[in-house]
Amino acid sequence: CKNLRYVSFRGISRIESLPSSIGKLRQLQVLDLRACHNLEELGQGITKLDRLEYLDLSECHLLVGMPKGLGQLTRLQILKGFVVANSNSRDFCHLNELTKLEKLRKLGIVVGRMAVPVEDEFLKLGEFRSLESLRISWAVLSSAKNGVTAAASPRHSVAATMKYALPPNLKKLDLHCFPFADFARWVRPTGVRKL
Repeated sequence: CKNLRYVSFRGISRIESLPSSIGKLRQLQVLDLRACHNLEELGQGITKLDRLEYLDLSECHLLVGMPKGLGQLTRLQILKGFVVANSNSRDFCHLNELTKLEKLRKLGIVVGRMAVPVEDEFLKLGEFRSLESLRISWAVLSSAKNGVTAAASPRHSVAATMKYALPPNLKKLDLHCFPFADFARWVRPTGVRKL
């Protein structure tokens, strides 16, 4: 099926990884993997989908990182569920690689409990000129004592002193489980219409 343009595996929980042969779908424009709860690995095949415009990985909670080479998908306009990886891992894509995606309008980022971003990784957000919508979700921890969920402590997700920048043309900013006490200092949206 090399002429497929749209593929949705949304909600199929038995998918654990994508085969490298997915890279043969060179006409693919939309890949929807939302809520594939057991998806752990995307594989390098996805980096060959150079016509891809829409990639949804939201609610794929077992992903620990994105494959290096996502920056080659220059037609990508919407990327949901980008997982920030541990900075020590060289096999994963980091935000600085995504700055090559000049058409990217919508980006969803997941910062897991064990994520350790590169020191200036969130500064790179300021270089996303076309980005209009940004969603950042921090991991949630469950308390064993009372079952209450709380935002992950900064030492487990990202350092409270991390440097950041917001895209210059941002219209919508969506923050989930914000882990820092000083919201006003961390976020100063200027042209944002929806917060």
